[in-house]
Amino acid sequence: MKIKEIGLLLFFVLIPFLLFGQNTANRDTAFFSLKTKMIKNAKIHKIELKRKDIYQIYVQLKDKYLERYEKATEEAIGSFFAITYKGNILSSPIVQQKITEGRFTIEPFESREQAKKVLKLILGKDKK
Repeated sequence: MKIKEIGLLLFFVLIPFLLFGQNTANRDTAFFSLKTKMIKNAKIHKIELKRKDIYQIYVQLKDKYLERYEKATEEAIGSFFAITYKGNILSSPIVQQKITEGRFTIEPFESREQAKKVLKLILGKDKK
């Protein structure tokens, strides 16, 4: 190997691994199973961007599920937190701190129709 090739190898492989790989390589995933009965409120929110608008679903849990959600997010700090519905992952952010308000978003959706379909599903209003 030539010195230039070794330098490129170090620059593109080893240095990024040393800087970033150690923090993300072994992240665990915690799972939180969302059920329709847990939802107090859910609505679609449009985010206007220069290139193309995207959509989110804002979800607020009922008060009796707040403590459970807070504990689950506290235990998942630094990990992926997969919010699932009937076995399907809806969202999987990395938890930075415990979430005490019981709010989260499911995102991104490229169209309002896509967001509406998932909203109907989690609210138990789908036609299945």
